[in-house]
Amino acid sequence: MRRIPLRRPSPALVVALLALFVASGGTAVATTKLIDGSTVARNSLPGDRITPGSVGAERIKPDSLTGAQIQEWTLGNVRRAVTADRAGYAEHAGSVGHARYADRAGHADSTGSVDTLRPLALKHVSPTAGADADAGLAAAPPITLAKRGPLTIYGKCVLDTTNDQVFAYVLASSAQDGAIAVGDAGAYTGDNQLLTSSGTPERQRALEVALADANVGRLASWANPDVQLLAPDGTQLGGQFYAGAKHGTIPGGTQGVWGDGDACIFWGDVIGGS
Repeated sequence: MRRIPLRRPSPALVVALLALFVASGGTAVATTKLIDGSTVARNSLPGDRITPGSVGAERIKPDSLTGAQIQEWTLGNVRRAVTADRAGYAEHAGSVGHARYADRAGHADSTGSVDTLRPLALKHVSPTAGADADAGLAAAPPITLAKRGPLTIYGKCVLDTTNDQVFAYVLASSAQDGAIAVGDAGAYTGDNQLLTSSGTPERQRALEVALADANVGRLASWANPDVQLLAPDGTQLGGQFYAGAKHGTIPGGTQGVWGDGDACIFWGDVIGGS
C-alpha cells in the first residue's frame, strides 16, 4: 500500500493560527473585564434587560424607592398601620356619649358580658289630681320605667289642686328590705336612703322631681340625673332618668313635646333593667 506522506505546517500557517486564537480569546477576556456595573451609563439600561430577582436589596440605595415603584398589595401591615384596620369602626363614634358608663364594665360576669345600656322610650302621662302632692302621689298610678329582680324605678304624675302645681316624680321601690337608692332629689331622700318593702313613705323614695306652676313647662332641676339602686341580694339597677312637668299652656304657640294641657314626661337610659 502506498503511504501518503505527512507534511509539516509551514511557519506562515502556524503564525496565522496563533493570531486567530489570540484574537478570539483576547476578545472574551476583554469582554469580562470591561463590562461591569461601573461602566454602564446611568439610565441607559432598561428594566426589561434585568432578570427579575437578580438585584438584591443590598444593591439598592436606602430610601431610593418610592410608592411609585412599589406595588402596595405586596406589602403587609406596616408598623403602626396595623391598627388602622380598625378605623372602619370610627363611624360608631356617635355612641361615645354613653362612654360615661364604661367604668360599669367592672360588673361584667365570667362570660365577659356586661349590663346593656338601652334608651328609655319617651313616656307621656296625664296627672292625677289630689288635694296636695302627697294625696295625689298616693292616688296616681305608677308608670314603670325600669325593673330588675326586686328593684323597680317608676314615675308618677300629680296635680296638686290646692297649690295649683304639677309634679313629675321618679321613684324607687324594693321588694327586699334594706335596699339602697341613690338619686339627686336630696330634699326628699337624702344621698343614700334605705328602702323597705312597705315601711318607707313614697315621697321619701323620690329620686328626681320636676315641678311646674301655671302655664309653665319645667324639667327636674337637678344637675345629676344618675340613679342607682342596690338590693341586699346584690341586684343592681340604674341609669339616667329625666322628668318634666307642664301645667296649663306655655305661651308662644306650639306646645312641642309636652302636648296640650297638663302633662308629665319621662325618658332616659337604663342599665341592667327591662
